[in-house]
Amino acid sequence: MSTNDDNRPRGILTPTDREFLQGEKEYANEETASHRRGDIRDRVINSLKDFRLLVEDLDEGERRAILKKVQAVIQDETESYEALEYMTAFQLLILEADTVEEKDPAPFEIRHNFTNLEQPIQRGTLRALFELGFIPVEVSVDVSAPGYYTEQIEELVQSVHDGDGAVGRQEIDALIAAGEIDTERLTEFVRGEIDPEAE
Repeated sequence: MSTNDDNRPRGILTPTDREFLQGEKEYANEETASHRRGDIRDRVINSLKDFRLLVEDLDEGERRAILKKVQAVIQDETESYEALEYMTAFQLLILEADTVEEKDPAPFEIRHNFTNLEQPIQRGTLRALFELGFIPVEVSVDVSAPGYYTEQIEELVQSVHDGDGAVGRQEIDALIAAGEIDTERLTEFVRGEIDPEAE
């Protein structure tokens, strides 16, 4: 995410933390760099603990004030809205994904089933609803993402070039999403009108 971090006040990270993570600040001493990484870890962990206070002790008026600002940035399509997406992405990364290996009928497919994420979402949803005075009977969560690792994309490209019949619509969509095949060129290839390896 592109941000004007020079002018942004401290959040979880200090301005120096941001410079360090983005490679704009280096330390001659590895011990100093290690301390910086440790400080960042501690700040992130403590910021996660602060969410309990925000849920239980931040009053409704303040929550609504935050909501208005969030709605404003959504309408303006500014970088601040991306922060909500990255917040979710970070949660996925630290909880790590359980991976189910290749499965038919898509022989290249890897599916991430985020079982480690489902429980926090369920319990978090329950806590939020309780705060709103609503008692849910059940909260159902199923987060999964079929797809491919970067190295698998190369195999898919080769399979298309070889005319491998195992490459189906989902694999083709992955190649298009990865920018490996132009949609017009792919259409011609599927119709057999061009050699996929031709320049």
